[in-house]
Amino acid sequence: MDFSSKVSLYDFMAILIPGWMLTILGICCVESLQNLFLILFDNDIVLIFTILIVSYLIGLVWGSMMELCFCCLRNNYMMIALARQLSLRNICKWYAIIRTNKFIYYNKKKRTFLLNRYYYYYYYVQKNKYNNYISILEGQVAMLRNMFFVMILYGLFIQCISKSVNNCYCIARLPCCVVLKEIFDTILPFDWFFIVLAILMLVVLICRQQKIYTCVFEDYKYLSKLKKDEENN
Repeated sequence: MDFSSKVSLYDFMAILIPGWMLTILGICCVESLQNLFLILFDNDIVLIFTILIVSYLIGLVWGSMMELCFCCLRNNYMMIALARQLSLRNICKWYAIIRTNKFIYYNKKKRTFLLNRYYYYYYYVQKNKYNNYISILEGQVAMLRNMFFVMILYGLFIQCISKSVNNCYCIARLPCCVVLKEIFDTILPFDWFFIVLAILMLVVLICRQQKIYTCVFEDYKYLSKLKKDEENN
């Protein structure tokens, strides 16, 4: 399997997995959906294809919504300015953050210039790339972005039904949830496990996005040097 197919698989899974988890959550919450899928259980092939198609469609819609929710991270000039400072020289990260803030707040006219340069560097690196590291990072960002609110919804769902004995039939149909709940209750409440996981995913999401910006500047720096060396030789 080549890199391009791996990246495509990454994109596909970033849509399918959140869509599948939302489908399962919907089945647990809505009794009419439970009855519908119980009818489909008579035919395994129909059930599998139905869940896959529904999950993918839900994942597409959900992914578009998450792009809007996290649009502040896309082409964020503060993060891009930080990446530029980190790529210029081997300096302390905190010093780079201070220089970035000065660059942003005292040189507002340079924001457009910075974004245009970043766009140029990004497409230059994509055109002359020697690996797919940036594309893989983008796939990871898409996965984390789409899974963030899914984890919160699962945490809230388990927290709500755990307070009502009458609604425990939802978990009774998911034996894995019962086992995991018993395990995590000794360390961390199961509902809070999903909330904490979502927070960690948000932190990793921001770090991965920052890594993409940094890689663009670093890759352009060395790719342009390689191109100059080839021209001189």
